[in-house]
Amino acid sequence: MPKTNDLDAYIAMAEAGDAKAQIFVGWAYLEGKLVEKNLTIAENWLRKASGQGSFEGGYRLAMMLLQRGDREAIDLLTRLGDQGYSPANYELGNCLYTGDLIDRNAREAAVRWDEAQRKGHIVARIKLLKYQSSIAPFYEKPIFFFRTFVSLVHAIGVYIRNDQDERVLGTFS
Repeated sequence: MPKTNDLDAYIAMAEAGDAKAQIFVGWAYLEGKLVEKNLTIAENWLRKASGQGSFEGGYRLAMMLLQRGDREAIDLLTRLGDQGYSPANYELGNCLYTGDLIDRNAREAAVRWDEAQRKGHIVARIKLLKYQSSIAPFYEKPIFFFRTFVSLVHAIGVYIRNDQDERVLGTFS
């Protein structure tokens, strides 16, 4: 992470159109790191990154909107998920499963989790296995438990090495 005096350089890069710098500056304002927390400024920077086609910028914007209960988050997650961004499919699956800002649809949630896990998203695999276990016959549940446990150990290892790895990016609800 850059030092406080480096923030000006990141802001200059963000103003010049660097999407990664826009995401960083948006994150800094969102979390109140290196600057005073300001959700309006954070949203503006994340929108700029998303507007340039940055999957990560769009995803972080969607997560911010989701936290405040804005339905636009679902539209963003859907667009990003349809383009193959696995963290977006994972989160969209969570929203579909719980009925958060969208009609509850467990089957469609499973489809989104499956799409995410096929792209390597480990936490989506865990959610999918838990869902499949819930509808599986009793005699198959130990198999799902074992697969879930193995995936959980894998996810923990990846997360410990890099908590921003796209294979574990998302909420753990």
